[in-house]
Formats: sequence, C-alpha cells, structure tokens
Amino acid sequence: MNIQKNMNGTTFEPAPHIEITDLETLKVTADPLRIQLLHLLMNEARTVKQAAGLMGVNPTKLYYHANLLEQHGLIRLVDTRLVSGIQEKYFRAAAYGLRVSPRLLTGEGDQEGGMGVFFDFTFDETRAALQRSLQSGLVNDDAEGDVIIGRRLARLTPQDQREFVKRLSQLAKEFVARGEQNGLVEDPQATRFFLLFFSMFPIDPDSTISEEDAST
Repeated sequence: MNIQKNMNGTTFEPAPHIEITDLETLKVTADPLRIQLLHLLMNEARTVKQAAGLMGVNPTKLYYHANLLEQHGLIRLVDTRLVSGIQEKYFRAAAYGLRVSPRLLTGEGDQEGGMGVFFDFTFDETRAALQRSLQSGLVNDDAEGDVIIGRRLARLTPQDQREFVKRLSQLAKEFVARGEQNGLVEDPQATRFFLLFFSMFPIDPDSTISEEDAST
C-alpha cells in the first residue's frame, strides 16, 4: 500500500482492485504496453514522459495509450506541477489490480464477445509474441532458460490450490518489481524485456486431458 501525497496537500491511494464490466474497457487492457504502464503507476505517480523513459519507448507513442487508460478510469490524474513554465501531469493507477467480471467473460447480456477479447490477448498475443522473438533472433539458443514452456496436470486440495495461487501471484509481483528496478540502470543494453505468462484453473480431466498430460 502506497499513499501518494501531492503538492497541493491532498492524498490519493489506489483502490484494492477495479472490476472490468464492459467490453470496451476490456479491449483497452488487451495491450501489453498499457498493462506495463499500469504496473508502473500502481506504486508511484509518474508523468507519461517519466514512464516512457523507464519502459524504453517513445513518449509520444505512450501518450495515446495513457489517454485511453484515463478515459476508461484505469489511471487518474493525481497531481500537476509547473516546472520551468511547463505543466507536468502526474498519473497514478486507479487500483492495485484488475479483475474481469465473470459476467463479461461468459457473454451475458449485451457483453457478448468479452471472452473472445480476453483469450485473444492472453493466448493468441502471447503465442504471436513468442513467434516474433524466435524469428527476430531475440531468443538465444545458447542461453539456458531464455524460453520456458510447460504444461502440467495435478490433483490438488483447496488448500494446495490457494497456496499455489498465492505463490504464483507473489512471483509475478516480484517479476514486475524487478523490471521496474532494472529500468533505472545506466546501461539499458545490460537488460532485456521478458514476457511472463501463466494460467491455472480447474478442469474435467476426462474431457480435456491429452496423452502428453497423462504421461507426465
């Protein structure tokens, strides 16, 4: 928890989470650059220019994405400062986390298509990103652990499941925090960007298990 105190004396603390309930907002979050920007703004207010420097992207390009996030209530303007006659706007994530409404994913009411948008990003975009990395030579065949891909099936108690979800979440937070820290290094060439993707959910093994899963 990180309460931001602004120059005008007011404070702002992000909500624990925001529940995404409409398709347009879900589409806005279906972009890796916007998600990275959201993560940067969760613990500290920054200008778009400052965030762009940490992310290694063109500030002009990032302004477009920041505007979309603000329009859909995912980030908020929390402070303005006048520096050398130029007004600087500081933004903060509206919440520490995002949740997608189950109603949106199941396509109830007028939200049909939400599940497609969600899975198009989380699965298809991840696959496409890996293909681009392989084709561009970003993946080093000689570097151990450059790419890790696995699929496992396990029988868990409710306690086991909660423990693994907690540990996975903690690891993901550490992954993002380390990335923010490394964004401050003097030599950007000493680091590389990595994409972390994971999924865990209950299934009916009789209808979804493959021979490969059964043999592991």
